[in-house]
Parts: sequence; C-alpha cells; structure tokens
Amino acid sequence: MEPSNKHDLLAAMAKNFSRFGLELDTLPPVLFNDRRITPHVGERCIDACDVLAHATGWTGLAVTWVERVRAKKPPVLPGADCGRNDPDPLSSSFYIKNSTESFRELRDRLRTVYAELVELLEATDENLLFKTELYRKTTAAQLIHCRVSSLYKGEVTRLRIWKKGLGWV
Repeated sequence: MEPSNKHDLLAAMAKNFSRFGLELDTLPPVLFNDRRITPHVGERCIDACDVLAHATGWTGLAVTWVERVRAKKPPVLPGADCGRNDPDPLSSSFYIKNSTESFRELRDRLRTVYAELVELLEATDENLLFKTELYRKTTAAQLIHCRVSSLYKGEVTRLRIWKKGLGWV
C-alpha cells in the first residue's frame, strides 16, 4: 500500500531499509562477489556489490528529487529516455559507477545516502512531497516509495532467494 503522508513514507522506508540491512549484514564475505544473483533486468547475473550499487544509485537519485522539489525546479531523471520497464542502461550505470568499491564501502555509502534522504524528507513540507507533481503526474513521494522503499523490500526477496539456492538459508 502506498503511503499517504510523510510519517507513513518514512516508516515504510525505515522498515524496508532495516530488513535490507539485516539481509546484507548476514552475508558471509565469501558471497560478496558471487555473480549468481538474478539481475534487475537483462541476463547478466549480478553480485551483492551490484545489488548495493543499484540501491545506492536509486537512493541518491531520490535525494536529488527531494532537493529539486524543494527548490521548485524540474527533476533530473537520468535514464528518462529509457522505457518505464527498461531501466537497464540506468541499472548498468549504477553497476559501472561503483565497480571499484568494495562491499563494505558500498554498504557504508548506502547508509550515508539513506540518512541524507531521511534528513531531507523530515525537513520537507508534506505538501511538496505528496501534492507537487514531479514527473508525469507522479509526486516525489510516489517515486521515492516505488524506487527506494519498495526497492529495498524487493532486494530482501532477491537476496533470500539467492542465498536459499546456495544453501545458506
């Protein structure tokens, strides 16, 4: 269910981020670079670092969305030329941009970017988040729920399926 106010959005984000974090924290280091995780799109299997890079990338974009909605500027949506169901170039850019960072570095960066997003959301007027159209009749709150909060929830499922297939769960 989509949140209808800032409190519910932040609560959903916190719940999903916490569960995602617990799933990441239980990964044994031997699996950090195991490239057998079902990809977000396409056929190239990914590893836990790619999962983190993807989540960090979307969380970072959400920070820019909130900053721009607060400044009453149009959003910058990298990959906006991609189809709604074809975000592969954007996902690939997240993987490539973060390919030199370790699992621990990516994990720390995700924590930092997430904290920045929460701080921005807490300081932003609820009407700006829930009533101001950001992109194609979609509000910042709807984009954040779909591309950040729900993403964390989906990554928990992706990691659990992968770990179960490897016999780690």
